[in-house]
Amino acid sequence: MFSLLLLNLEEYYFEQHTANHIINKGCRDERYKTPKYIHLLESF
Repeated sequence: MFSLLLLNLEEYYFEQHTANHIINKGCRDERYKTPKYIHLLESF
């Protein structure tokens, strides 16, 4: 169950990152943004 959740989160982040990269054309601030779900994973 957890592995499935992790896979979904990775896929979601990849899609969001790709969309943001296309929209922002690799905005400089993007490097400093931390995905919200990373904090969730650290709590496990």
